[in-house]
Amino acid sequence: MRQNLLVTLWSLLLISGCAETLVERQSVAIDIVPLTHTFSVELKDQRQALNEVEEYIESNWEVLADAEVELVVFSEKGQVVSKHVRQLLKQRGKDPEQLSETSKSESDQFDFQMVSVYYKTFTPVCRYYQLGYFGETDTGCYSENARWKAMTNPQKMVK
Repeated sequence: MRQNLLVTLWSLLLISGCAETLVERQSVAIDIVPLTHTFSVELKDQRQALNEVEEYIESNWEVLADAEVELVVFSEKGQVVSKHVRQLLKQRGKDPEQLSETSKSESDQFDFQMVSVYYKTFTPVCRYYQLGYFGETDTGCYSENARWKAMTNPQKMVK
């Protein structure tokens, strides 16, 4: 009986000595930074101003497609441009819930302003895995970084 107990304990000791210890998976530190683009127009020639706004939307569509856009109107002339911009963005497929419009009378220089805010995710650089260093590297670093980079609206995960 005693011999069976010793054999069992010895076997358990040998088996557990070869097992790898699993560490708890840790997330990585993520920075989500709001980036703001502002485009302002002074309306001297209305047709030229509308063309400038159309060019801005065309050249920055990748940012504007997912960004929250605020249309700021400073004058009656700016109201015309705001309606035109709202129509252009809707035609291109912009979600109306991401558009907002405000009226202000503070600016002496501009009649219309378009402010877009989008969020960029910054993730740390992952260390390479090395043989013989079990459990010392951040497990899941690559997959977590890829998941955060692939998100369209990362700011919604933080709210």
